[in-house]
Amino acid sequence: MFLVLAGTLTLGIEGEERALEQGEIVRVAPDVRRQLVNRGPADCLLLALGGAGEHIGRDGEAYEAWDAETGAPPQQVPLPGDL
Repeated sequence: MFLVLAGTLTLGIEGEERALEQGEIVRVAPDVRRQLVNRGPADCLLLALGGAGEHIGRDGEAYEAWDAETGAPPQQVPLPGDL
């Protein structure tokens, strides 16, 4: 679950984007690819809540493109050129 505390969060779900404003909350199923982006000039502050149990092995997989078949740890995937 993601709760926007300040600013605007652009949430990409399987390539479709949606803007979430302060006070909005969304739940994304664990197996659904998502992309969190701050497209505006102001800071975006959010609270991310995960599921029960350890996160090791469940979270932190990043993809270079939506059509990529495999991911890698976020530290190994370069940021887009516009960031």
